[in-house]
Amino acid sequence: MDKMKIRFLYFKECPNSEKALDLLREVLKEKRIDAEIEIVEIKSEEEAKKYRFLGSPTIQINDRDIEKERRNDPSVFGCRIYKTKDGHSGVPPKDMIVEAIEEVKNKEKQKVLFICTHNSARSQMAEGILRALYGDRYEAHSAGIQPTKVNPYAIKVMREFGIDISTHCSKSIEEFREKDFDYVVTVCDSAKETCPFFPGGRIHLHKEFNDPSGIKGHENEILTEFRKVRDEIKKWIEETFGGGHN
Repeated sequence: MDKMKIRFLYFKECPNSEKALDLLREVLKEKRIDAEIEIVEIKSEEEAKKYRFLGSPTIQINDRDIEKERRNDPSVFGCRIYKTKDGHSGVPPKDMIVEAIEEVKNKEKQKVLFICTHNSARSQMAEGILRALYGDRYEAHSAGIQPTKVNPYAIKVMREFGIDISTHCSKSIEEFREKDFDYVVTVCDSAKETCPFFPGGRIHLHKEFNDPSGIKGHENEILTEFRKVRDEIKKWIEETFGGGHN
């Protein structure tokens, strides 16, 4: 994900600019946003129009004002009043800054679809792992060509990692036909299965993982195989998506 462009605009006479700037820095630190704040002093009505300044203090993220309702308002060369839960304030409420940041992050997330035959184990684990590790950068989904149900052993070994996929359900790739994805990843064993093709992806990746659902034996033997595949998927996801893969 590209760095956010964060701009803080004010004019000298504003009594609330320092408080608002401190609050912005606090939010960025809490959200672990590594971005420099461009601080701009507005000195004239012409500059106010140029920067779409809505009064001091104004915060813009990726050139958009944090206050959605006022994004189309005309520029204002003066003080600014924000609506808060407690009334009106010259400092924007913290949740407004947080929501604006989340809005940008969600728009910039790359969409990933993992596909296997039944959407019961491998693709489900991949979806859960990607969301848990890199959910700030990727929006994870999974599907199958013959969906059944989420394998209880997959749920169990994922829970060992602190990842809950018990609320997941098996989905058909038909549900995603009209959607666009940045990555479509097939995780089936092409030597033993027919790997599906999904046309709606900018980048297609294939990584073979054995199907642990086919293992027969005692529960410990089955769990051992599920853990092995889980760990292989986690390692591959870290290598493929952990370094800001494009």
